[in-house]
Amino acid sequence: TWLAALAAMLVPLRSSGSSLRRAGVVRTIPRPIRRWRQRVFSEICRESASTSPEISSADMSGVLEGLEPKELWGRFGELSAIPRPSKEEQKVLAWLKTIAEENKLQWEQDSVGNMVIRRPGSAGGENAAPVVIQGHVDMVTEKNNDVAHDFSKDPITLLREGDWITAKGTTLGADNGIGVAAALALLTMPTTTKLPPLECLFTVDEETGLTGAKQLKGTMLKGKTMLNLDTEDWGSVYMGCSGGGDSTISLPLTTAKTASLKPGEYEWYEVTCKGLKGGHSGMDIATGRGNSIRLLARSLETVRRAHQAKLSLIKGGNKRNAIARCVDDTWHDTWPRTRNRVNTDPVHMCTHADMHACTHTHTHTCMHQTHETTSPPAHETRGMTEMTPRDPRDMRVTRTTHMTHT
Repeated sequence: TWLAALAAMLVPLRSSGSSLRRAGVVRTIPRPIRRWRQRVFSEICRESASTSPEISSADMSGVLEGLEPKELWGRFGELSAIPRPSKEEQKVLAWLKTIAEENKLQWEQDSVGNMVIRRPGSAGGENAAPVVIQGHVDMVTEKNNDVAHDFSKDPITLLREGDWITAKGTTLGADNGIGVAAALALLTMPTTTKLPPLECLFTVDEETGLTGAKQLKGTMLKGKTMLNLDTEDWGSVYMGCSGGGDSTISLPLTTAKTASLKPGEYEWYEVTCKGLKGGHSGMDIATGRGNSIRLLARSLETVRRAHQAKLSLIKGGNKRNAIARCVDDTWHDTWPRTRNRVNTDPVHMCTHADMHACTHTHTHTCMHQTHETTSPPAHETRGMTEMTPRDPRDMRVTRTTHMTHT
């Protein structure tokens, strides 16, 4: 019953599939689950309505106003205002210490930064076995290309879209901010709430290598049962998980200085592939989502086979655990040589019609949009379907400007 009551707080929370939305969107409370969650959660916070501190509208930023459970969403609102990139968790850890001391709770921190806050059992749960609740305090820091946001100092701007809480052009930090908020909500419950002894473990630097968890010493914890609140799918309890590994691949690369190119020999293009869903490279890797870097690289390879082309710059984000949803590429080629070449593969959007429309202007923007209607050939996908008829993606290739040599 302890585990059911504690886990009930996280049942209504889920994240969607894109690299931005997986870490940046939380479904507030789906209606069928809402009633069940309220019934179970009320068993551990029935008396808190009259004794819990009110969450001000300022703390909620107006966006989280009225959401239940109030204790959880209030903490999530406060957490969203604290910058917390991986390896820069000092501010959020200081905030956790303040909460512990304000509520007269014991806390402990190791040399890596991991922190444990302990709450004794209450209202009949004093002699129960302690339960460890774990989450990580850092977040994925990704933003759209047109958004000016400094994750090291700017708060997250929350948005509310129907039943969804999102962020304005950035990741939200629901991974794992919502788990941290749930743990804090339990830690600060009134002492009249029936709870077992709790050890809330907050680890650091999960997103860039699980550094905190790897260096955690077992002597820091007394509990033998742990709930990890950094799950992937809502409504599920995991008894274990797979691991991960890194592969380093070295390939020969020939480079040349731009100054060595003869003026007038090449035309410069900037190509953008965007509009894909993206996702997490672990949980979404088998769902058939297109990777914008792979798709654009495949398109440029088609051009390269036809005539000489050189890649100048490619930008597809800086997170290795995210499926790229938008990528920018600058390249130059001898386009006039193959003006009559048409690529009919629907996955390749660098078509003759698109590029020809942009050939004779310096400022024209060409946008091509298509929906995939058939799966790409197996030899192109290497066993991975980039797009499927059941879940079409938009892919756009844009030549934004004609660059000249200086």
